[in-house]
Amino acid sequence: MALVITLAMLILVILVVVAIYYLAKAIVYLAANTIVGLIILAVLKWLGLLSGLNIGLWDVILTAIGGVVGVFIIILLYFLGYDI
Repeated sequence: MALVITLAMLILVILVVVAIYYLAKAIVYLAANTIVGLIILAVLKWLGLLSGLNIGLWDVILTAIGGVVGVFIIILLYFLGYDI
């Protein structure tokens, strides 16, 4: 009986370690996507391509959540006349 409980605990620990590994990989990808998105937004503003756009809190939040896709959404909204 003790052997079964020990094996069950070992399997549970292995599953938790694997889950933490995949979560850490996803967080690294999301962080990199966010940083790249913020850099793209800053460079576009610096180059003057989005000279009329005032980068506000919602722009930064959308870029932080969406990354590069968030920047494209902000650009699309800017050219459609919406300023968030």
